[in-house]
Amino acid sequence: MPAKVKPASTRQPSREAILDAAERVFAGYGYEGATMRRIAREAGMAQALLHYYFQTKDKLHEAVFERRASIINAYRAREVDRLFEEGRPSLEAVLDVLFSPAGAALGTGDRSGGAFSQMVSAIVVGQDERSKAMMVKYYDPIARHFIAPLRRILPTMRPADAVWAYLFAHGARMNLYARTGRAERLAEGESEEDFKRALRRIRTFTAAGIRALAQESAAAESLRHSGHSRISHKGQSAA
Repeated sequence: MPAKVKPASTRQPSREAILDAAERVFAGYGYEGATMRRIAREAGMAQALLHYYFQTKDKLHEAVFERRASIINAYRAREVDRLFEEGRPSLEAVLDVLFSPAGAALGTGDRSGGAFSQMVSAIVVGQDERSKAMMVKYYDPIARHFIAPLRRILPTMRPADAVWAYLFAHGARMNLYARTGRAERLAEGESEEDFKRALRRIRTFTAAGIRALAQESAAAESLRHSGHSRISHKGQSAA
């Protein structure tokens, strides 16, 4: 939950401060629970002025996403491109970019961006049209920027398998950055470990799964070609 709301003051906050406040409220209360009144109080400003700057809650919500996603996605796209400019990267190197903290792009530290991560998680699983539209606009392009490299590194992988490989990896990433304490609870307090070690482990786990998918793709393709060859051979024999 966001910090206790503050009374409005005569000094108006900057646009960045307003977006920070909105981010905390959207993360803490969800889209439906985050009202313009609550966001205005969190930002310490008059609600009428908040409407003046952003008009609607939809527009404010998207402004929060645009601010973070544009920077984070551009950073990750550059890093993936740089890997291929330097040669043929390993699968692990590409996954390192995918799993890199948002703070690496924002310049705010390894595990910052928790509130924004909560907002992203909400639209990833959202079935409403607003969430779907946000995913299409802000996250499908960067998803493709990872899916294509997966197939370049593992050329036997079928397109559909590469898509699922990315989605599985992204799901693992969401769990890595979730600050729910669930891992510690399920392990009865024995799973606590340093974050860098957790990054290495998720990379190892995900890379193994993606390579297994690529092997399945190759086996299925080989079986398909073998079936076509047998059919073709039978046809020629019958002739």
